[in-house]
Amino acid sequence: MTKCQHWEIWLAKVRFDDDPLLYKRRPVVIISGEKNALVSLKLTTQSWHPNSYAVEDWQEAGLSGEAYVRTDKKLTASDKVFKRKIGRLSEQDRISLEAML
Repeated sequence: MTKCQHWEIWLAKVRFDDDPLLYKRRPVVIISGEKNALVSLKLTTQSWHPNSYAVEDWQEAGLSGEAYVRTDKKLTASDKVFKRKIGRLSEQDRISLEAML
């Protein structure tokens, strides 16, 4: 069982919205846990979306470049889809993202 914690960033298998048979590995940030599942938000490099939060301390979080949290793209899944821990949001990013949610 994966030991994902709130506000950590993990590499996860994320299914495509338009074709659930396909997936890609992408970073997500864990925002909560439910009975048998974790809730996370997808990260992207695209800044154009109005429901995005720009990660200020992306280097500290273990990301390789600028990233944006899509607050409208929740992923609820078992811990089996979370493959590798990348890092953790800084306290500043956590507070700002939590306020946006």
